[in-house]
Amino acid sequence: MRLFVAAYPPLEVVEGLQREALRLGDGGRPTPPGQVHLTLQFIGERSMRELDETIESVERACAGQVAMEAVVSRVRTWPVGDQPSMVVALVDAAPGLLELHRRLAVRLATAKGKTQARSKGEGYEPHLTLARYAKGHEPEAGEVEIAPVGFRIDQVRLVSSELRSSGAEHRVVRDFELG
Repeated sequence: MRLFVAAYPPLEVVEGLQREALRLGDGGRPTPPGQVHLTLQFIGERSMRELDETIESVERACAGQVAMEAVVSRVRTWPVGDQPSMVVALVDAAPGLLELHRRLAVRLATAKGKTQARSKGEGYEPHLTLARYAKGHEPEAGEVEIAPVGFRIDQVRLVSSELRSSGAEHRVVRDFELG
């Protein structure tokens, strides 16, 4: 299974942000609104026999974490450079969000292919992917400021993602409540 831990904003927030994304270029494939998420930690491939251990690691990382507000005030093309392939909403890196990511990174990073910095949670850029662009149809690089939009993170999810030709298909494995 290909796993990640994420928080999901309300659909009305996603729809408003996707309208803002059009300011940077249309012609992209919008992320299905129900799949727009804030990745807290990408885990990668895990076998079924590793699932209980992974669930326990996420549960322990979330223990004692309080609910928090996430705020978006910018939308930009990604990656930064000559050929962006996505439009994302940048989520302000609040201390609680960074701490939750750090806890997840420490508990879930494996020795295979992970650098020490990644396992400590460094270099994390919280964002919501709003649209993807096919090669040759990329938007021009850019960033726009928007009126701040907030949403509450009081639950995170362990999600399984199956890559298909039509896009990723997500399935919630387990929900974890934040205090």
